Amino acid sequence: MRDFPGVRRMFRLATGRGALRQAIDEELAFHLETTAEELVAEGMNPTEARAEAQRRFGNLGRRRAELLAVDGARDARDRWSERFAALRQDIGFALRGVRRNPGFALLVALTLGLGVGVNAAMLGILNHLFFEPPAHIADSERVRKVYFVGASSSNWSDIHDLVAAHSFSGISAYAPVELTYGTGERTTKLHAQIVSPTFFSLLGAPMFSGRPLIPADDSLPRTGSAAVVSYGFWRRQLGGDPHVLGRVLDIGEGHYTVIGVATEGFTGAEQNAADVWLPLRGAAAEVEGGDWEHSRGYYWLVGLARLKPGVTTETGESEATRLHRRAREGTKDDDHVRHVTLASLIEARGPGRPREATVYVWVAGVSLIVLIIAGANVANLLLLRAMRRRRETAVRLALGISRARLVGHLLAESVVLALLGAAGALVLGAVGGQFFHRLMLDGNSTFTLGLDRTTIVLTITLALVAGIAAGLAPAALESRPDLTRSLRSSGASGRRSALQSALLILQATLSVILLVGAGLFVQSLRAVRGLDLGMSTSNVLLVQPEFASTMTPARQSLFLDDGIERIRHLAGVQDVAVSGSIPFWSSYAIDLSVPGLDSIPSPKDGGPYVNAVTPAFLSTMGMTLARGRWFREQDGRGAPAVTVIGEAMAALLWPGQNALGKCMKIGGDTMPCSEVIGIVRDPRRQNLFEERTVQYYVPKAQRWNDDYQAAFFVRTTGRPETLAAPVQRALHVASAEVRYIETRPLQDLIEPQLRAWSLGATLFTLFGGLALLVAAVGLYSIMSFEVTRRSRELGIRSALGASARTILALVLGDGLRLVSLGIILGVALTLLVAPAGATLLYGVSPREPMVYVLAAGVLLVAALVAGIFPAVRASRVDPNQTLRAE
Repeated sequence: MRDFPGVRRMFRLATGRGALRQAIDEELAFHLETTAEELVAEGMNPTEARAEAQRRFGNLGRRRAELLAVDGARDARDRWSERFAALRQDIGFALRGVRRNPGFALLVALTLGLGVGVNAAMLGILNHLFFEPPAHIADSERVRKVYFVGASSSNWSDIHDLVAAHSFSGISAYAPVELTYGTGERTTKLHAQIVSPTFFSLLGAPMFSGRPLIPADDSLPRTGSAAVVSYGFWRRQLGGDPHVLGRVLDIGEGHYTVIGVATEGFTGAEQNAADVWLPLRGAAAEVEGGDWEHSRGYYWLVGLARLKPGVTTETGESEATRLHRRAREGTKDDDHVRHVTLASLIEARGPGRPREATVYVWVAGVSLIVLIIAGANVANLLLLRAMRRRRETAVRLALGISRARLVGHLLAESVVLALLGAAGALVLGAVGGQFFHRLMLDGNSTFTLGLDRTTIVLTITLALVAGIAAGLAPAALESRPDLTRSLRSSGASGRRSALQSALLILQATLSVILLVGAGLFVQSLRAVRGLDLGMSTSNVLLVQPEFASTMTPARQSLFLDDGIERIRHLAGVQDVAVSGSIPFWSSYAIDLSVPGLDSIPSPKDGGPYVNAVTPAFLSTMGMTLARGRWFREQDGRGAPAVTVIGEAMAALLWPGQNALGKCMKIGGDTMPCSEVIGIVRDPRRQNLFEERTVQYYVPKAQRWNDDYQAAFFVRTTGRPETLAAPVQRALHVASAEVRYIETRPLQDLIEPQLRAWSLGATLFTLFGGLALLVAAVGLYSIMSFEVTRRSRELGIRSALGASARTILALVLGDGLRLVSLGIILGVALTLLVAPAGATLLYGVSPREPMVYVLAAGVLLVAALVAGIFPAVRASRVDPNQTLRAE
């Protein structure tokens, strides 16, 4: 029968490109022939009729091209329409599957949601910490922080020397500080940055309103100086006042006029929020005394430099180092190994990179392991469902569905389940985002882990990749069943595949890695918290009064003595003392000479450091007196000068001798002798891991000056936070010259040094628990399927006399063998990679045997709990009912 192309197009039957050309040519020839025949019938001769027909029809080649384009477009539309219809059918099939078995869909969505959610959160935080510079800085890659000899801060003279460098288009400096804002009882603290006049121009930051600081603002005293406030401070503290320009703010002891509001999100050269920017010369007196402009001994500023276009970091460092060494020649600090480092504005990528930044990188790897475990579990669940649906799949194939179309159905199901998992991950991100933010980022960070566009796209992408990857193997397995065997079977059929066993072993292996990591960090945290600090910081409230500059040392001393009496009578106070320096916060050194010694040996960590304290300081701080006596109330003004020294100082100044009764001239050779009356065990001064620091103590009543950072230490019978408000009320009424009183537990000063181990322990434990849960669910699913699949075998065994205990052991043993193999592989792999993270641990070996044993034990217990319910169900199989069903 002749093939009519018009009929094929009428019914939208598929045609190839060559066949389409042939069909169009045949149709054109048919129309020409028909027209010519009509003209012949009207009386034309055949030759004239053919010529007239061609003239009427027009350009035959152009008409052929037009018809070819129309038919091609129609065929393309038909193909896309068919594909869209197929996709719609696949999605509808997948949604019906979700409605038929919502429990399965929920389990897959939750599993994927957990894995994807924690990874999306971690990627967002890592992106903020390692890749996002502070906002609104023009060409931020050319702006560098300046580090002198690796120090995180420097002095103005060293920074100013770099102005002569040809490699830089600008030099600036700043210092992040906390200052008081307001007056009276409404005084609060704000985050300020004291900046040099080129700060805003160097960063190229835009303004929301007003203008930035300029050099003219830097010459004004603090009583009439200018200030730029942040957008957040303007909205939060100043009520978004549209007429804020010209408003005067009481900051510290100065009065500052608002000249500008920074653009929203601008935080300066820091990633943490700032409230206000103050000019350097006008505000320096708030935090620094002395000749800070010319002395090279005041280390309090952070230097900034902008590289000129085309200048590399290495070139800038080389020129800056040369200028720095030249400026230091001939000074007492002349050191020809001095060098200058130009580092990224991102702290985690600079030389001052905190230890916890490395922990974040490891935790990101751990979160990826959680995602792999979740993906393996989802793949196992999909494989189990594929085995349950083998008969259904075989029927569909027998009815004529193509294998490609069947795979399309199955992948569509994976996509739908992945999208459900993405929805779960977004919910988890919304609920748990604040937890990760509080745990991993500074409380002053401007970063928020919210549901922005980037987070949503990242979450959906991760979920789709994980879901499709997990669904590939089940789709391949389900599309190639043994039709004869599958059609004869009913319910669950087929043996457990090697892939299922491998996935379960993989989950157990990776879970061991996470559990061992959690155990090592927990042990490290315990070891660090167990360090002997030489003092007891628990249940101690630190109280720091901020004095007005007009308050003389004598009036300060009277206030402190009065404050001790007021605090001592509060309920819940066990003891109270005053100190001139604060452990883990501040320390002071003054001139000291010892008769018989030409000079004081230079301690490794500087010093000797002095602290003026009240007699109750020893008991309040839980320090230990090794020899001699401590201060008494009688050691006051007018009494013989006395001092108590630490064991390290006694060994340094009088090695092999009895230091008691020795003379020290505190303040220089012209000062009278202070007799050493006691020796104490050295407490830590600044760092948990420092060597014993050379330090000594003098009675507050004999030696007090306004250089000291006065502080009350209050030992409480309960939680120190509960006494914060009563202590503040008691002290506020004592003197009008006390501008602000800050209270916090002394332990808060130590916690930042514990942060790396605390983060590691918390996050490894959290992710290890998630991995354990997901692996347990996977084991439970596989064992439940095994019980169903082997129901006939178990029934026969039971009929032949096997006891319930034997059946129980048989089913449990099968699952535990797989988990045990995973544990062996996990332990071996962890032993191999653990030394790479040894620098993050403290006081524990990365191959600590007990940690590995405990991790293996926890995983075995979880496997036992997950497998016990299917095993009990198997032991209760009724052989008569099972055999009758078969």
